[in-house]
Amino acid sequence: MPQYIIVQPIELAADSGVITLPVSKNIGSYLVTGTATLTSNITITSSGTPFVGLKYVFDYQANIDITTNSTHLFIFGTELTQKQLQTQSTITVIYTGSEWVVKVMPDFENDAFIPQSKLENFYETINVPVSFETGEVTQHINVYLPYKCTIVNITATVTKALAGTDAGTIVVYDSVSSANIRTLTIPLSSALSTEVEATSVNYSFVTATVATNSKIHVSTAKTTAGGKAVVSILVKRT
Repeated sequence: MPQYIIVQPIELAADSGVITLPVSKNIGSYLVTGTATLTSNITITSSGTPFVGLKYVFDYQANIDITTNSTHLFIFGTELTQKQLQTQSTITVIYTGSEWVVKVMPDFENDAFIPQSKLENFYETINVPVSFETGEVTQHINVYLPYKCTIVNITATVTKALAGTDAGTIVVYDSVSSANIRTLTIPLSSALSTEVEATSVNYSFVTATVATNSKIHVSTAKTTAGGKAVVSILVKRT
């Protein structure tokens, strides 16, 4: 059966002023609506003595302009930005015993939910299993990069000991320009968990020839078959 929750509407206007919500009132959530250019500041606050764990939940569906008249909107002491005031979100306010903690969570369907600045300099590791086994040497594995990034590190870790006749070679290269990004050599007879790291990797996928959704190749070579590894490619989104 559906849960019965009391929802109280709050419609914001240009001059709403101070909106006081009693701590003694049992309200499940507040639906905040309204489209307005503020002519004076708005403050949403409580009245009464709060207790630890007291929570207010706001379903924010309004569209408020604070830029035009250099006004402000505060929720329990926290000032919201212009972007936040024009973005649908859930705002949770919790009393810790000494202060109100305000958390703003935008709805996922909003455009630009995650700012570009938050996506830049984001690190991710792409792991690629490779093999030097019979019938699997010289394999070419496509690794798709769904965004512009810089490869900052490449490491190969042995997952099955290499045959003792010769070394194994792993080549990571650009699928568009065919440029060799790095070659890693795993010594013969390398035991399980042996790690080989490429040095000074700083390969950037930002040129016109290697655009978003490009791919790189990973290939293996060994004269005498035997052994496996995993290639870890650390990329930084740019």
